[in-house]
Amino acid sequence: MEDLKERLAQGIKPRLLNGTCEFDVCNDTPPEWNVTIVEGGARFFNSDGTDYTDGPRAINVPTGTCAPFNSVDNTKCVKQVFLAVNVSVPGEEPQTFTYQTEMSPEGQCWTRQGVVLGQNNLVREGGVGPRTLASQLVLRAKA
Repeated sequence: MEDLKERLAQGIKPRLLNGTCEFDVCNDTPPEWNVTIVEGGARFFNSDGTDYTDGPRAINVPTGTCAPFNSVDNTKCVKQVFLAVNVSVPGEEPQTFTYQTEMSPEGQCWTRQGVVLGQNNLVREGGVGPRTLASQLVLRAKA
């Protein structure tokens, strides 16, 4: 708090993150599954046709935690985000999951979006029976 007061006294104002977009990836898998998101990256698509990629980079997202990815230019209007993550599943090969947001509404920019890695509660008909743990995972929009 003292640091903030000193900065304000010197005329250095905190910068609001207006115009940037934070995209969170959260792990909501059951703790007993020991699933961890170990790597990820997000690509932010702007209204002017440019894009910015945060990652790929190593992350450690065990059950109950989240990791943010951020666009960096607060003068850009983020219209869509694409995310790819690698997930460590005990006893199985690492799995890659992807997610792409819908386009933001006309005249608006995304400032915050996110997804949750969780248990897939639907299987296709005929898909019941023995399954890998990874086949029971899904990325869905964060509520």
